[in-house]
Formats: sequence, structure tokens, C-alpha cells
Amino acid sequence: MSDTGYKLQEGSDAQEVPVRLLVVQEDERPGVRLHDEEMVMTYPHLMVKELIAFVGLSILLVNISLLFN
Repeated sequence: MSDTGYKLQEGSDAQEVPVRLLVVQEDERPGVRLHDEEMVMTYPHLMVKELIAFVGLSILLVNISLLFN
């Protein structure tokens, strides 16, 4: 430890002799899940499904617009 220059003094008045107190508490850790959930990445899986839905809806709208003027 480094020398901070504090000197320990005895006295009866608490205002004259400051008391430094250090409190160390245990770390509180969050609960951990026992099972890992299956992770599905957004980019390849969700974007492909949305692209298929977009193309299907586009084809449906083009067919409806061709049939009904």
C-alpha cells in the first residue's frame, strides 16, 4: 500500500479525530438460466421469410390489378 501521510491519533472527541470506515459487500449476481435457448439470427432467417411474403403479396396484387381494371 502507498503511504498517504495519515497518522493514527487517539482522542475522546470524534470530531477532532476522523474515523474512516470501509464496508465491503458481497457481489449480487443475477440468476443464470440452466438451459441455453435456441438462437435464431435475424438477418438470414427473418429477412428471407419477409422477402418471400413481399414477393407473394406483389404477385397477388399484380394479378388482381390485371384481372380487375
